[in-house]
Amino acid sequence: CIAELVTAGVERAQYGPQDFRVLTSVGSEDPALWDMTPQIDELREDYPDLMTESSLQVWIDDGEDHSMTSVCNQVAHSLPLLFPPA
Repeated sequence: CIAELVTAGVERAQYGPQDFRVLTSVGSEDPALWDMTPQIDELREDYPDLMTESSLQVWIDDGEDHSMTSVCNQVAHSLPLLFPPA
């Protein structure tokens, strides 16, 4: 299952939720949202101590679909989370 694959490396490295971050994003009108939601729910339900609000973050690009505009919005949202200003 996807949840097991995603968490296997984290668990093998003995990381805690403060040691990694999974950023997910999708447009609210993107059909991929309906594929992602059960996977994210499973991660949170099966690994609640590992997949916390800070280690597993979901961002929905409101009103956008599977488009380059949405990709740009998602990258613009996620980059500062990965590379915070010094």
